[in-house]
Amino acid sequence: MSDSRPVRISRPAAAVPPSGALQRAAFAEGWVPNRAGELRARRLFVLFAGLLALIYLTFVALASSGTDSGVRSAPVAWGIFTGLAVLLGLWGWTLTYGKTPRSAQRRDADLLVRERLGHVRRFPVEAAASLRVVQHYDAGMLGPQATQVVELLSRERRRREYLVGERFFQELAGP
Repeated sequence: MSDSRPVRISRPAAAVPPSGALQRAAFAEGWVPNRAGELRARRLFVLFAGLLALIYLTFVALASSGTDSGVRSAPVAWGIFTGLAVLLGLWGWTLTYGKTPRSAQRRDADLLVRERLGHVRRFPVEAAASLRVVQHYDAGMLGPQATQVVELLSRERRRREYLVGERFFQELAGP
């Protein structure tokens, strides 16, 4: 041993919790987006909101151009009508986007569904194989792919309805 060389000994690194970005990236792996359902929901909501805005603006124009000062001079009536329009808009959002999950993922014997507001629900894989189709929509103006509203049953026997692509959950349940 004429020449001694330094030897590097690798030691396991201390457990460092991953950053939030790394956790989100790891969690995002394997999630299948619900593109067909989301596109249909978006187009349907835009149509609904546009018609609601048209009705609201028509009412405003008629009330403003009228000779009688009834509604024009009643701020309570404007507040009620505006509040009603906002409530109808929220109702339309829950019927369209509220039933549309962002994505889903299969993990072992579970099927995870990430809902619109970020909540993740867990279903048995068997629920996807035995789901009930509530409504079926063919491809058309609102969506280039066929979509359907399906009903899934959780382990706790709670029913949830989702707007998804035609074979979205069946493909996730797979063999």
